Amino acid sequence: MIYILDAHNIMFKMYDFNNTLEHQDIRKDFIRQISNIAINKQDKIIIVFDGQNYSQTTKSNSNIQIIYSSSNGQKADGVIKYLSEKYEQKKVTVISSDISVVKYVKQGGLNVISSQKFIKEYINKKHENNKSNNYKEKEMNEKDIEYWKEIFNNR
Repeated sequence: MIYILDAHNIMFKMYDFNNTLEHQDIRKDFIRQISNIAINKQDKIIIVFDGQNYSQTTKSNSNIQIIYSSSNGQKADGVIKYLSEKYEQKKVTVISSDISVVKYVKQGGLNVISSQKFIKEYINKKHENNKSNNYKEKEMNEKDIEYWKEIFNNR
């Protein structure tokens, strides 16, 4: 299966762009989170960014490919539409909530997952699994409570 991600469409639903994180840091965190998603080794994830500050480049990392649309005005939507035509229909799923992308891809007979559903089922589910597998809640004892009270009272 090939997953084509409309990166900014997903990112704007995942992150608060009003905070102090710079866009570049958010993009790096997004790529990190996507690379941690458990998919079959035969599957491929193509992350497509609007790239007006970037050249038409691709960067491969195992089964993840990152594509920046060109600086000559081409948008990620056009790249996603082009890629959706490039592969066999049954092997491609596009992740986007952009109405024009969804409509175009569905007309071509491809699978579509909304950005919200992708976040809920792939990103958040991964975090829940990590939390339950790697993190055990520890009850605080009296000593811990006193320590934190002292820390916060001294502020």
